[in-house]
Amino acid sequence: MSPRMYILLVGGLLTIAGLIALVFAVTIPADSIIIDSIDCGNGFGMVDKAPIGAPSDWRTQCDSAVSSRQTWAWILAGAGVLAMLGSLAVKTPTRGEPAAS
Repeated sequence: MSPRMYILLVGGLLTIAGLIALVFAVTIPADSIIIDSIDCGNGFGMVDKAPIGAPSDWRTQCDSAVSSRQTWAWILAGAGVLAMLGSLAVKTPTRGEPAAS
């Protein structure tokens, strides 16, 4: 496998991993006897209704958790897209053409 194809494959995997991370649920731990964790939504949106037994500042904690997930997932997906575009933009020497040094 050529380095160009390897970088294209790794970039594609990074992009897919970033997009999948946005789809998975974001939860925060709850300091409550009633519930174990609070579902905050996913990387694309938040839950609007407060769960039973949630602390008073659950909205702030959920905002922070969703924002953190969005930050690293979009950076991961963006790095993957840039790697794929970079691997496609690099000119490879054709047969009979000397490689640039």
